[in-house]
Amino acid sequence: MKKRILMLLPILLSIASCNDVDGDDLTILCPTGAPAIAFYERVDDVEFQTNSTPANIVSSMTNNGSDVIVIDTVSGVKAIESGAPYKLAANITFGNFYIASTGIDDNNNMDKDDNIVLFGMGQTPQKVFEYLYGTDYTNISYVNNVQDAAKCLISKKNGTEDVKYVFIAEPVLSKALLQNTSASIYKDIQSEYKAKSGGNEMIQAGIFIKNTVSKSARKEFLKETKEEINELLNNSQKIYEGHEDMTPEAFNTKIGIDAETIITCLNKNNSIGLGFKEAKDNFTAISNFLQLFNQTISKDDIY
Repeated sequence: MKKRILMLLPILLSIASCNDVDGDDLTILCPTGAPAIAFYERVDDVEFQTNSTPANIVSSMTNNGSDVIVIDTVSGVKAIESGAPYKLAANITFGNFYIASTGIDDNNNMDKDDNIVLFGMGQTPQKVFEYLYGTDYTNISYVNNVQDAAKCLISKKNGTEDVKYVFIAEPVLSKALLQNTSASIYKDIQSEYKAKSGGNEMIQAGIFIKNTVSKSARKEFLKETKEEINELLNNSQKIYEGHEDMTPEAFNTKIGIDAETIITCLNKNNSIGLGFKEAKDNFTAISNFLQLFNQTISKDDIY
């Protein structure tokens, strides 16, 4: 028996060493856009990769991909329900949705028959809109993505139809407002959601960490991520740190947003919704948000 235990010991130590990586060495897969901003100091690290197609990130998660997966919380929880070997550790974006007026509505009020453009049919934008405003708006049309929504806000049209209001997200909103100077923000969706939900925040991007990552590496990673996010929120100029050798073009490609627009959004009362909360400390808000999608989350699915 003693000999067998001694033979197993090197194998067990090998397994432990594979999982007990440093928090800086964890591989990360993240969507471009607002969530990627959280990792500004890692943007030129080979361990940090981004993808502009959320479906690709979900696929990686269900196929036992990177150590850390960043994806919208709804999709991440669905993946866990389907057997993805991850748990929700934290959230890093808390809403960047707005309804913008194109500037052609005579009474400046979003009436039931106004032409309204949304993106994300069947996804978070539609669910949140219907939660806040109901389902009896008679002239809603959907576009493929937030970039197409921005085009409608700029042109005031969807095809040949006049558009009065557009459901849109930062940071493309800030750029669109520069091109249509008669447009304006009509509703801050985060404020509307918080008021209706009894004070709960919207929940968007989540950090999901693979079950095989050691507790020490996980804690170190979350601690560093929280510190870096808070430093950026306190000083938006820190967006330039950690990637001094990268060209602006390479940074824009990796993050999906140029540094100047990030600074604009951060200085505009953090309109991009960046932040950090560990999931275990925000369980009620997460649960309430998931109810919009007829989803539940167990505390066993949270670190």
